[in-house]
Amino acid sequence: SLFFEGIRSSALWTVKIRVLNSRWRLLSYATIFITLQGLLGAASPFLCEFIARKSGASFISRNQKELADASASAVAPLVGVQFLLQICSLPFMSRDLGSRAQERRGAITWYQQCRRRSPIAIASTAAVLLGV
Repeated sequence: SLFFEGIRSSALWTVKIRVLNSRWRLLSYATIFITLQGLLGAASPFLCEFIARKSGASFISRNQKELADASASAVAPLVGVQFLLQICSLPFMSRDLGSRAQERRGAITWYQQCRRRSPIAIASTAAVLLGV
């Protein structure tokens, strides 16, 4: 298992170097990403317990219903925030990857213009439709 994880990780970093075309950019992004991942990973149990207790449940229990309620109440807000953050970062990632140049190949429709100019509006509409 660890062997395959090492192979997967090496392949991902190789692809990132090829896609970003800049080792300096990759190093700076990776440093920020790994630091944030470690900090949020350390804070995650405390944050999830805090959110669960606000809704009247706790992870410190042997009762399966209470554990399920705590999981649902802690995970749902975090998933919604993560979804919105990913949508908000989309324009920056598109610019870094150079996808804008590839989008201009054909005629641009009204829907494509709205999607390109307002990812937050699209994210909000999708969140409402999905019931987040």
